[in-house]
Amino acid sequence: MLLHQTASSSAMYERCLPLFAQRYRAVAMDTPGFGMSDPPDSLPADIGYYSRAVIGLLDGLGIERASLIGFHTGASIALDVAVRAPERVDKLVLAGILALPPESDPDAWRSRIVRWEPDGRGDFLSTYPLDYLRDYFVTSGDPKQFLTELIAFLQAGPSYWWATELVVHHNAYALFPQIAVPTLFLGISGDMLVEATIAAQPHVPHSIYVEIEGTDGVVMEEPERFAHAVLDFLGDPEMS
Repeated sequence: MLLHQTASSSAMYERCLPLFAQRYRAVAMDTPGFGMSDPPDSLPADIGYYSRAVIGLLDGLGIERASLIGFHTGASIALDVAVRAPERVDKLVLAGILALPPESDPDAWRSRIVRWEPDGRGDFLSTYPLDYLRDYFVTSGDPKQFLTELIAFLQAGPSYWWATELVVHHNAYALFPQIAVPTLFLGISGDMLVEATIAAQPHVPHSIYVEIEGTDGVVMEEPERFAHAVLDFLGDPEMS
């Protein structure tokens, strides 16, 4: 089960899915409010709103247990599922997780959130999402990837930031000791969250850290690199 970043959608995994499907039944989910999933009516109380949706999709598909692969926001949701319903999770991959230690200042991350409203001329596009896409999500000059992510960002709409707000408030460090499944912390060298991912790994038992080259857009820009790192972990008998 593949969980995407904010403000993308399951489409970010379209180039990885054939690689995962060579060994596994691979499912990429649109979390609520993104892609083609219905949004919540208001800002959810906590990230459990999203993790319950993951469990609901597993139920709907008749999947008893799955390995969860989460990227950024998806990593926080996957972590929450692994603690909330450990009997449903085989292995856990946290790629670029925003895990804030208790002493850190969440406002430093909250200040990165760009709030926007649509207008009748599209002037808002110059600040969101075009700048964000160019600086972080699409760095390879790939027209198809840019269009895919642009559509996903606009589908998420002005309330996209709800998910990021809940991630900032998510107490990941309180949950880390409760993880009972083999866990891969996957760092991406040019990712804004690589340092947070490195710092988090020692707090989780039965976990390893692996780093690959790339940026926030690595899943589409380097799908083989991303998929192989994940598949090597999922197939490692020592991490069972």
